Amino acid sequence: MLPQASRFMRFALVGGTVTGVYYVLLVALTALGIHYVLANSIGWLICVCLNFLLNRRFTFQRKDSTGAGELAGFATTYVLQYLLGTGALVLFVEVVGLSLTPAFLLTLITTTLFSYASLARFVFRPRQVTE
Repeated sequence: MLPQASRFMRFALVGGTVTGVYYVLLVALTALGIHYVLANSIGWLICVCLNFLLNRRFTFQRKDSTGAGELAGFATTYVLQYLLGTGALVLFVEVVGLSLTPAFLLTLITTTLFSYASLARFVFRPRQVTE
């Protein structure tokens, strides 16, 4: 398998796992009476931390210490992903009139593609070998 295809498969596995945790948190928090935007925010924050650890180690196979640029790039990617995803979620629920589950699933398409492209291109790009 090509290295990028293998990496994308690892990204999809991590993403699927984290998304499952995120969805369970979203449903559980809304069942407790928390507004869906706040529940989304809480779930997002917890899952971004989990996502960083899993993607860094498993998807992009980084074993060295985390650099400040890597953390800043990851944080920027996921703040933008949060804004994009939350905006889409509100659009699908409030404007289109979808229920929470289909709205959540539709946001995954955009946010997944955005996150992978950003992480691969700007955050966990291959290190330059210097001699």
